[in-house]
Amino acid sequence: MSSITLYLDEATEARLRLVAGIHGMAVEGIAAIAVASAAVDYFHLNPVEDPGRPRVVSCAGASLHQSSEKGGFAR
Repeated sequence: MSSITLYLDEATEARLRLVAGIHGMAVEGIAAIAVASAAVDYFHLNPVEDPGRPRVVSCAGASLHQSSEKGGFAR
């Protein structure tokens, strides 16, 4: 998992603090959700290029969906 440092303007910091307080979360957790959401939005128009999308693998008539987490499979 990656770790990043973000420098926020005062208005953004105030917004994140308010949202974090409403949801009982740390500001860092809200920021992580915002970054993840932005990454999903970026690939919305071109999902084929999205490295985090589930992959479908056919195997003798069964369809398995490879999750992006830890290379696992789900039916």
